[in-house]
Amino acid sequence: MSTTTPWNRYGIHCVGLATLLLSANSSCGPTDDEALSVAEAPLDDGSAGSDVPLRDPADGLSDDDSPAELLVEAARAGDAYRVRELLAAGVAADSDSQGSFALHRAAASGSVAVLRLLVDAGAHLEALDQQGRTALTQAAFYGNSEAVVFLLSQGANPNAHAEPTNQTPLRAILSGWTMTLSRRSPLPRKDEERFAAAWALIEAGADPHFGPGDHPPPAVLAEALGGEIGRLFAGDPADPVQRPR
Repeated sequence: MSTTTPWNRYGIHCVGLATLLLSANSSCGPTDDEALSVAEAPLDDGSAGSDVPLRDPADGLSDDDSPAELLVEAARAGDAYRVRELLAAGVAADSDSQGSFALHRAAASGSVAVLRLLVDAGAHLEALDQQGRTALTQAAFYGNSEAVVFLLSQGANPNAHAEPTNQTPLRAILSGWTMTLSRRSPLPRKDEERFAAAWALIEAGADPHFGPGDHPPPAVLAEALGGEIGRLFAGDPADPVQRPR
C-alpha cells in the first residue's frame, strides 16, 4: 500500500520540486543584471485601486540618465544619501525607469534606510511589476529579513500576488531558498535570514496553505524541502529568537 503525501498529490517529487521552484525563478527571480548585483550586496486583496502601477521589469543596466533612472540606481546601490537628495529635488518616489521601481530595487538590495525614505515620500507599497511582484516579494526572494519586517510594518500585504505568476511572498522565499542550493547560484545562502523572513511573513498573516491559481500551496513545497523550513510552514515553528545557534 503506497502512501500519498501532500506534495506528491501535486505530482511533486524531490527532483520535481527543484525544477518547479527554480522554474519560478525565471519570472520571479533576478534578471541577469539583478543577479550580478546580489553578489555586491490580479491585485492583492482588492484594497488597491486601478492607480496601482503595473510595469515591465528592467532588463538590465540602462544608458538612461533621467532623474527616475538615477533614483532607481541609487536605490539599487542602497545609497540613502543620494536617494534623499533626489527626492528632495522633486523626483517622485514612484518614478520608474524602464519599468523598474526604486522601491523594488531597495527591497532586493535589502536597504531599509532607502525603503524608509521611499515609503515616507509616498512610494506605493503594492506597486506591481509585469511578473506580479511587489517590493515585499522581492525582499522575500532575496532573503532580506529586515526589509521584509519593515515593509510588513508599513502595511504591505503578506499574501499579495498577481498574474501571470501569482507569486506570493512565501512562495518567493522558497524559490530563493531553492536557488541557493545550486553551487552556481548568484544568491548567497542566508538561511537564517530566509527563515526569519518566512517567520515574519507567517506571523503577519501570510497563509502557507494558500496557493493562488493552480500553484501548490507553499506548505506543500516546504514539506518537500523538509527540515526546519518544512516544519515552519506546516505550523510547527521554531522561533528564530529561541532556536539554538
